[in-house]
Amino acid sequence: MILEALPSPRRKDLPMSHDTDRRRQPRLERDDTLFVRIASATGEAIEEGQSVRCSTENVSQDGLRIRLSEAVPEGTFLELWIKFSDRPGTFLLKGVTKWSKRVDEDTVLVGIQLADDSVEDMAAWRATVAEKLGPGH
Repeated sequence: MILEALPSPRRKDLPMSHDTDRRRQPRLERDDTLFVRIASATGEAIEEGQSVRCSTENVSQDGLRIRLSEAVPEGTFLELWIKFSDRPGTFLLKGVTKWSKRVDEDTVLVGIQLADDSVEDMAAWRATVAEKLGPGH
């Protein structure tokens, strides 16, 4: 299976509504580039070591939602390189897929929970997302 990135409209940083978001943390709508590498696959549908360039849908301090062409099985371990368009540098993080949802024939949204032990970039990631969310988050 070949994973492909999908285009999307550009959005500004927008906190998501708490009315429609049942998560423990607020989400920030973002459309940033990231590279995902499959570190450890849980099934035969996807190959370990495979990498793909894709985009974020939204981010929080402990997770993100990305847009792909194919589902990634729940429990798949990932390495993520994320570049915010309005910040220098790249975050190197680790995470695990929590869900995949096909939204149309070409698009799958994938939820990723970031690992607390994602090297030193995890602290910088959390601080950056908190700053972008603004006071009170």
